[in-house]
Amino acid sequence: MGGYDGNTTSPISIADHWIYTYATGSNGRSGWSHKYKSETISQTDGFTFKGPGAAQNYTFVGTPKDGELTTTINARDSYLVGNPYASAMSSKKFIQDNLDVTNGSLYFWEHVGEESSSNGSEGHNYGGYVGGYAVRNLSGGVAANSVVDNNKSNNGTPTLGSGSYTEPKAFIAIGQGFFIQGDDVLSGPIVFNNSQREYVQEGANSYFFKSENKKSAAKTSLTDTLPIIKLGMSYTNDNNFNLHRQLAISFKDNNSFDFDKGYDTEIYDVGTTDIYWKFPNSDEKYVITGVQSISEELEIPLELVISKDGQVAISIDEWNAINRNVYIKDKLTSTSYLLNDASIVLTLAKGTYTDRFVLAFSETTKSQVLGIEDVILENNVSIYLDNNAKELVIENNSNLELKKVTLFNLLGQKAAEWNTIETNTTQNRLKINTISESIYIVNIATEKGNISKKILVK
Repeated sequence: MGGYDGNTTSPISIADHWIYTYATGSNGRSGWSHKYKSETISQTDGFTFKGPGAAQNYTFVGTPKDGELTTTINARDSYLVGNPYASAMSSKKFIQDNLDVTNGSLYFWEHVGEESSSNGSEGHNYGGYVGGYAVRNLSGGVAANSVVDNNKSNNGTPTLGSGSYTEPKAFIAIGQGFFIQGDDVLSGPIVFNNSQREYVQEGANSYFFKSENKKSAAKTSLTDTLPIIKLGMSYTNDNNFNLHRQLAISFKDNNSFDFDKGYDTEIYDVGTTDIYWKFPNSDEKYVITGVQSISEELEIPLELVISKDGQVAISIDEWNAINRNVYIKDKLTSTSYLLNDASIVLTLAKGTYTDRFVLAFSETTKSQVLGIEDVILENNVSIYLDNNAKELVIENNSNLELKKVTLFNLLGQKAAEWNTIETNTTQNRLKINTISESIYIVNIATEKGNISKKILVK
């Protein structure tokens, strides 16, 4: 039918205005293509449409597809494809068969609902959608950003509550559409074939993503033997929705901090408050990453984006084949938070935290263990603040050579730096007149090593 709204009449009516595909167009670039009710949709393509506003089963009439089916994806293009068979498909086999011409990841839109409005346009404005992209690669899947109960327990701290989300399972359901992303360089054929097909009913191993279908989150072991940790961050967004972001990391010999196709998946939908993996010398932001095997020294960097002052809660949603302590480590304050049995709560100011937090497997690193030289250093150099004089005071009782003094705020940003320090005195007083009231970290570089201390400027 015409117009924008379907109808629950018998038989139901579907507004053909919302039937779209997303594929490479005649201009060589991918984008949305309006199909209405009269145009042809390729047998490998996924498509969108909107129902009548009530739960409804849909019937597809015709001969089930069989054998090899192909389409083409261009380098760096996004493409909405779909399972064309009357059976489930192995996501792992599909990724492996098409790894040369894709980035090795599958993206599934999970729709939770729409923000209500007064003009009756619910569901017709993408800006009002509540949902996100669940993703899967060779190591496993993570759920989309999910809306959790708006409970305000624990003195206002956002918590997971009884919220719900769904991760993409190992098998792609009949009729399921999903996005794929082209390789950075190569274009080529996307292949569907019978070796990818599996007889798996919807359930624990196969799930069809559709509107507002809820599935409870749970801490549970995965069936694969690959060591995996799934972290979750619960927070309140700018619209006061309590949300839960899930991200995953796998550990495998020969993987690294460099890009590993099939194990690293870029995040599709970064929010104004969010968390993701981000490695040195790279601009990519990952929702799933694969790195080397676990060791005591391994630390995996996280980046947090915080849109307003407040609290976030971080926890382990799931883990598999991990038999050791897991920590979130604050590199600025040298604090380690154990994640094994409970979530942790961080109080953070608005900003982007790039080099401050890491996932770690030991409470301290070798650089944090005090040796004899470190003890002498700590005992002979003291730091305090003279708030009345607005001066940072350094007592250097052993006449150590002080090379540099740096002041950092809690975002890890440099607030002040002094490169010329007197060495023929036991006391240095450094002016901080222009420093605003807050907590800071002082770092002093000496001939024997570095000293750090937290101070309060008021």
